[in-house]
Amino acid sequence: MTGELKTLFIFIIEMLKTIYKITFLFTLLTIFDWFVIPFLTKISYSLIKNTPYCYEKADILAIGDSHLERAIYPDHNSSLKIMNYAKPGNYQAVVYATYNDYIKNIGSPPKVLLLSAQAWMFKENSKIENYFHLSDKSYGKEYIAKLFSLKASWERFRNLLTTNFVGVNKYLESSLLKLFNNEQSLCVHPHQYSFEKNNRMAKSIVKDKKPKSYHTLNYVNDGYHINEHLNIQNIIYFKKLLNLLEKDNVLTIFVEAPEFIGSSETFLGKDIFYSELEELISNRKKVIIWRNSEFSINPENKNHFYDGGWGITHSHLTPQSARLFTAELVEKITKLGIE
Repeated sequence: MTGELKTLFIFIIEMLKTIYKITFLFTLLTIFDWFVIPFLTKISYSLIKNTPYCYEKADILAIGDSHLERAIYPDHNSSLKIMNYAKPGNYQAVVYATYNDYIKNIGSPPKVLLLSAQAWMFKENSKIENYFHLSDKSYGKEYIAKLFSLKASWERFRNLLTTNFVGVNKYLESSLLKLFNNEQSLCVHPHQYSFEKNNRMAKSIVKDKKPKSYHTLNYVNDGYHINEHLNIQNIIYFKKLLNLLEKDNVLTIFVEAPEFIGSSETFLGKDIFYSELEELISNRKKVIIWRNSEFSINPENKNHFYDGGWGITHSHLTPQSARLFTAELVEKITKLGIE
């Protein structure tokens, strides 16, 4: 064998070894992400018998992300009872499961369901908590049936490493409490109980001065839109929820909680998102959208928000502003004939 052939042979062998290593690691990652995690979490779910919330009957039920969680003031003056089960990071699959759990526990639907309408609501979210909420056969089948791609597995694996430890800790804590308290089931109260705790930073820390340059996100280009293949799971459960609400004859209101102008200008393409959302609900009965422009909270007044700004995609209402927002929200609902 000549020197050139030997060098070529060695190169091919090394390349095949590299391909083998990459293929092996990718296979392990895929098996871990698509099979091991769902399997282990379902076993954990059955052992812990976790119930996400202590459900209480509500006239107005709120489910969504932190924007809605911190926009509903718990001590509002109204005869309508609002139960706020929104919390940070809730995506459509979990929203569906939470509503389903509510119906199973209460036995009847609320008069009104408030849902958070934000441009990231359809984006893939791989929190381990999703598996606890959605530990059912249909979810497992649809999860495994997701489009197979390196990007999909990497996205989920990255989220698994960066976001799931809090969720794991929550359920370990829950199981330990049951063990020592000898309880068969342990649930947590609605997130409105932590409203004040979540808003300790009530003094405005908004970046109200617009810098010359800042980082932005784009609804279409950064994978938030409904046609992004990674988001198929949330779209499936979003449509499931709409079908369930139509069957239950529930007035459904999508609410865009007010945001500081710097945050709203940081996330580009929101008009495309709302046009897609309107198309998704166009043939649905008793479904409406209220944009933040329909409320009196001034998006340019930093004192209404305790975070956010240019380059920061999220902002939340202070408790004082949430009180104002909730009063307006209840008034608008009452004018629809809900009492």
